[in-house]
Amino acid sequence: MQGANEVQSYQQPLNEFYQLVLNNEEMKLNEWRIRLREERLNSTLTNEDAFVSYVSEWKESGWEQKALITDGTEWKAHFTYDRPDGITESIQFFAYPTPNMKNGLSQLITYEVLGTNGSVVESNIVDELVEERSRDLELHDATTYVQIQVSDRSNMNDIEKKATKWIQQLSAEPVEALKEDSFVSYSAYNPDWNSFIETNGQRMNIQVAIRENQRLGAGTTVTIGTPIITTEY
Repeated sequence: MQGANEVQSYQQPLNEFYQLVLNNEEMKLNEWRIRLREERLNSTLTNEDAFVSYVSEWKESGWEQKALITDGTEWKAHFTYDRPDGITESIQFFAYPTPNMKNGLSQLITYEVLGTNGSVVESNIVDELVEERSRDLELHDATTYVQIQVSDRSNMNDIEKKATKWIQQLSAEPVEALKEDSFVSYSAYNPDWNSFIETNGQRMNIQVAIRENQRLGAGTTVTIGTPIITTEY
C-alpha cells in the first residue's frame, strides 16, 4: 500500500459515493461499509492463552462471538455487534508466526462497520464510532477501505458506459478494465484522494464493478470501493 492512510481518509470517498446515489433517483442504496486493517509484526502476544485472554474482553463487553479458533499455529477470533441504529460492527483478530523469526508472533486486526441507512453517513455517528473503535483497538497505522453498493434501475443497458460514467463523476481516470458478458470491473485513479495501490506500474484508488442481474427488469448491481473492493462482487 502506498501513500498516506490516515483513519479519517474514509470520510471524503464515503461522502462522495453517497452523494452520487442521492443525486440519482434511479439508484437505490444497498449498503455501505468501512474497513480498517492493521498488521503488527512481533506483537506483544506471546502464546495461545494470551491471545484468548486478549480477545475475550470483547465478548465480555456484549459483543457476539462468531468464531474462536486456536487449532494449529494460526489463531482467529471474530466478534460482531448489532447497534440499535442499524449499524453492524465486526472485529476479527488473527495471530500467526512471524516469518523468519523462531518465536515471534504477528497480529492482524480488521475492524468493519456496515450499514444500509444512508442518513447516518451524513451524521457524526459514523465518525464518532470509527474514532472510538480505533482508540479501543489501538489502530494507529491502519489501512482504510471504503465501499458502497447500489441497485441501478436506469435505462442505460451498456454496463461499460455505466462504469465509465461513475468513474467520470468521481473525477478519476481509468487505469485498467476486466470485461465479461454481464460484468465489468474498472480500476481508476483520483489524484485528490490520499491512499492508492499500484497495479502494473500504475496508481489506482477506485474500483468500480457492475453486474447485470439475470432477472428481467432487475437492473444492475454497482459496487464501488477505494482503493479496492474488499468483498465479492
